[in-house]
Order: sequence, then structure tokens, then C-alpha cells
Amino acid sequence: MRALLIDPTAKTIEEITLNNPNKSLQEFYDIIGCTLVEIVDLGYNIILVIDEEGRLKNFSGAFKFLGCDDLYIAGKAVVIGDKQGKFISLGELKENFEKIVEWVDPDDVPEPTIEVIGFN
Repeated sequence: MRALLIDPTAKTIEEITLNNPNKSLQEFYDIIGCTLVEIVDLGYNIILVIDEEGRLKNFSGAFKFLGCDDLYIAGKAVVIGDKQGKFISLGELKENFEKIVEWVDPDDVPEPTIEVIGFN
């Protein structure tokens, strides 16, 4: 399954092949280097798989998308297609992501906000 790996430490975007992400998330854990992933819907049947705790860790690279000044991603991320809640091969070109990814210095990434919600 075709996907893209965004590595902000190396400042690279590369095409990768995933074996069967619909069967297990382990491949994402191994590629990203985490134990808990978060799925971010980018629209247009494209999702971003990131380390759910990325901004809480000691990270050496970050990025954001052009025009999305409130979405900072710390650490590696995988871009993959989505169809009705299932992972599918990414149809978007690597070159298009190279145009919209902005590398961010880790010192410029705002602290994550934590919201506590009480139950009555």
C-alpha cells in the first residue's frame, strides 16, 4: 500500500510501502517510533498517522502544512489514503506534499495544551 513518510529531523518526504495496515497498527508504531498513534483527517480521503504523544516527548524535528498555523506535528508522520475508515493507497503525489510541508524548528513549536474535562 503506497504511503508517504514525513521525517522532519532529516527534512525528507519519501514514498514507502505498507504491508497491511488494516490488520495491525504495528507497522505504524515501528516506522514512527511510538507506542500510540493518532489519526488526523486531512480531508480529500487523506489521513496523517502521527505519534499521539509526539509533542510531549523530546523531539528533534517538527513540521506543519502551509496555511495550517495551528497544526504542528512533532516527529515522523505517515500520510496514507482513507476510504470509509479503511486505509488505502495514497493517490496524492509526493511532489504535492513537498510543496505544502513547512519544516519547523523544535524551539518554535508551541507547548501542547491539556484540557481536563470533569464528569458530573
